[in-house]
Amino acid sequence: MPRPLDIPHDGIYARKQIYSKSRLVSFSHRRRFQVGLDLVAPLVAGKRILDYGCGDGSFIHALLAADCAPLEVIGAEISDALVEDCNRRFPGRADLRFVHVDRLSDLARQTPIDLIICMEVLEHAVEPERLLDDMYSLVNEGGLVIISVPVETGPVLLLKQAVRIAVGWRGIGDYRWTSRYSLAEYWKSLFAGPSPHILRPIHRPPDSLPHHCHKGFNWRYLQSKIAGRFRIRRVFGSPFPGLPPFAGSQVWFVAEKVRKSA
Repeated sequence: MPRPLDIPHDGIYARKQIYSKSRLVSFSHRRRFQVGLDLVAPLVAGKRILDYGCGDGSFIHALLAADCAPLEVIGAEISDALVEDCNRRFPGRADLRFVHVDRLSDLARQTPIDLIICMEVLEHAVEPERLLDDMYSLVNEGGLVIISVPVETGPVLLLKQAVRIAVGWRGIGDYRWTSRYSLAEYWKSLFAGPSPHILRPIHRPPDSLPHHCHKGFNWRYLQSKIAGRFRIRRVFGSPFPGLPPFAGSQVWFVAEKVRKSA
C-alpha cells in the first residue's frame, strides 16, 4: 500500500515541481517522490541514510514523515544557501542534518553510511563519473545506492519537450528556458543507443558551478557508468513502475556496493 506523501509547500523546488500550476508537471514529480518513498522507506529502519543532492529537503521530509525510523538522515548539497535554508526549515531533530557535499568524506569516516539516494542529480553533472566515485567511497560495503534520472531519449522526449514548451509559454517555473532541439538532434535522440548521441550544452552561471540541462541526457549511457562501479540489482521506470524504463518519465537504478576484485 502506498505510503502517504507529506511534502511542505515552502521548499523552492516543491513550489516549482510538486505544487506546480501545471497538472502534468505536478503529477510527474509527485509520482516520482511517491515511487521513491515506497522504494526507500522499507529499507531504512535503523540505518544511516544520505540524500546526495537533497535540494530543498522535500524527499527527506516525506521519508521522516512516513515513520520508517532511520537512525539518521543526512542531506547534502553543493549550495551553501540550500544547506542553510534546509537547516532553517527543519530545525531541532537529532536524526537529521544538512551539510555541504565537501564535508561528506570526513563525515562518512566518523558515521558510516548504509544507503544513498540520489534523485534527479546526475543528469546535471558535467562529470557524473566523479559523483559516482564519491558515492562509492561514501557508502558501506554491501550498502545500496538508489538513483533516479529523467528519460530524455526515445518517443518520451517528444512528449516531455511539448509539455515543457507549453508550460514555458504559460510562464510556469523555469520552463521558459527549456533548451530546444534541432530536427537532427530530435532524430538522434529518438534512436539513441547506450552511447552519447548529441553534444550536451554546458551552462556556466556566475553564481553556480557549470552544469548540464536535460538536453542530450542518455540514461542508458549513465547505466554503463553505474554498472562499472556497483552491482545493479534492479532497473525500472516511473511514474508507472510496471512499464519498461524507456516508456516512463524517469528511470530508477537500485545498485549495491560490492568488494572490487583484486
